[in-house]
Amino acid sequence: MTFRIRSACLITLASFATVPSLHAKVVINEIRIDQPQAGDPDEFFELRGDPNQTLDGLWYLVLGDANSTDGTFRGGGVVEEAISLAGRAIPGSGYFLASQASFSIPTDIPPVFSNDLRFENNDTVTHLLVDGFRGEKGEDLDVDDNGYLDPMPPWKSVVDAVGILKNRPESNTDGDIWEYATTSLFPNSTVGPDGGFAPGHVYRDKHGDWRMGAFDPKSDNAADTPGAVNGLASMTDSCDFTMDGFCNRLDINELYESMDIRMAIPVLAENQKFDLTNDQTINNDDISRWLTLAARHNGYGNVSPYRRGDTDDLGRLSPDRRDVDITDFNTLAAHFEPTGAVAARVPWHFGNFDGDLDIDITDFNYLAANFSPGGYNNIQPVQPLNQSVPEPASLVMIAAGVLFVLARSLKRV
Repeated sequence: MTFRIRSACLITLASFATVPSLHAKVVINEIRIDQPQAGDPDEFFELRGDPNQTLDGLWYLVLGDANSTDGTFRGGGVVEEAISLAGRAIPGSGYFLASQASFSIPTDIPPVFSNDLRFENNDTVTHLLVDGFRGEKGEDLDVDDNGYLDPMPPWKSVVDAVGILKNRPESNTDGDIWEYATTSLFPNSTVGPDGGFAPGHVYRDKHGDWRMGAFDPKSDNAADTPGAVNGLASMTDSCDFTMDGFCNRLDINELYESMDIRMAIPVLAENQKFDLTNDQTINNDDISRWLTLAARHNGYGNVSPYRRGDTDDLGRLSPDRRDVDITDFNTLAAHFEPTGAVAARVPWHFGNFDGDLDIDITDFNYLAANFSPGGYNNIQPVQPLNQSVPEPASLVMIAAGVLFVLARSLKRV
């Protein structure tokens, strides 16, 4: 089966003009399109930019599947909403907020009320900020429903865009779930799905990545922050899963508690904090990313991450020495269990370096490859591909030891 994954390099570049704009620093920052309360009274969109930045010439558009101007139902690319921002400007706070008059979410800035905020719920849609829109509501911009906007769309340039997904693009079979952000030259600008639903609330975190908020803006875990810094994730480093101000083994063990990391786990609203690579799956790459982020948080910089194999130094602060030595080996050997028979999740500090349900030869190979009894503060780690590294010479003894433990373990099964 061949999936139709959209790529900007396949599109006629004239379709997505990137003419320099006076509004280049204005971005879509937060959106709510759905909620449990009847009538969706708290729908809003928020823009972020320089204080007093003019919004003249900008339009806020929503593309989705709807009836086009000729009355025909179209599978994607139809202009569902077109809101002019003429005469508006970014307030002194740096945030522009547009909402319905029924808006009830607390905010420190007065929203601009608009009766045009009737965002489509629970479907794949694309929200765009464009300069010089000259089209109309109901216009179909993807006439052949192939997932690509037609050449020469009715605007000067796309300033920002985000695709809100009900389904992943590769699952599309009937042409009604296209998003157009990634083909508008905004890679990684999609968010969702949240299980089998389109997220009701989305926002940018402090790194600029799109995240899902809670469906209910009145719930305890709601992340709606109109007119302020976005989301709980923005208040701490992304390696600090426990939100206690530290990045240490408690955080990576929380990641381990949530799943078998060997599998590509789909991202949902409740587990998205673990998707550190922002690829909409949680996998082994997120462990590597956490090791780098935690080292940076703790003062070791970007080029000296914590190492797989180091059972006891996660959380140390620079310039303390970190090492992978015989103590780490002894810890791994004491918990060596290649059969996965342990009932509870196996934490990092027992020697589980790949996030699965056992401590086996793969974990030993990580330790062997990164063995550095003299310290590794300024040395890049090695990531083996399931094969041990026979250096330094002292590892011969370690290898013999782990084989002994392996043999002992196999006798028990």
